[in-house]
Amino acid sequence: MSGRFDIRPLVRGLREGLKLRRARAQDEKPDRWTRLVLIGVPGVVLVLMITFHVELTKADQLLAGAALLSAALIGAFAQIVTWRERILRRNREVERIKVRALNEAGAHVLVSLVMSVVLTVSVFVLANLTLDRAPIYVHIIAWILSGVSAGSFAYVALSLIIVANLLWDAFEREEQDILDENPPQFPSSQ
Repeated sequence: MSGRFDIRPLVRGLREGLKLRRARAQDEKPDRWTRLVLIGVPGVVLVLMITFHVELTKADQLLAGAALLSAALIGAFAQIVTWRERILRRNREVERIKVRALNEAGAHVLVSLVMSVVLTVSVFVLANLTLDRAPIYVHIIAWILSGVSAGSFAYVALSLIIVANLLWDAFEREEQDILDENPPQFPSSQ
């Protein structure tokens, strides 16, 4: 298989990012709770959708939402890369945890982008299924595609919550670094 279609390095980067933050990287342990939620919730959504035979009908509207989501994720990744580059370009030593938080945010965004592609393809096929008087196998396909779509949306939503928290943390650390370098000057009272 061509390495261009191999997403294992991306998944490895995500796995490396999903660790409990410590002062030193060697002390970090896997964040098992976050990993369980990030994989478990979409999995449960997928299984429930299939089990209860849910068919997403208005798939055309979902397709537009999935396309917008993909575009937003590409823009978010560009912002993260720019921010990371700016931090690394500084002449002083950069706090490694801050860079790793941005690396993790980038990995989450890229995995979410892959999931949004899965979502878009699933919704596209679902939107083109004719379910009126269709044989049972078409309905089974619709249940599976509906489950994949809902599970993908759940994954992307959870991932974006993590990204928002990572970016906020990096933002606050950046602000504190700037204040430490240039403490506010108050006028002296005389």
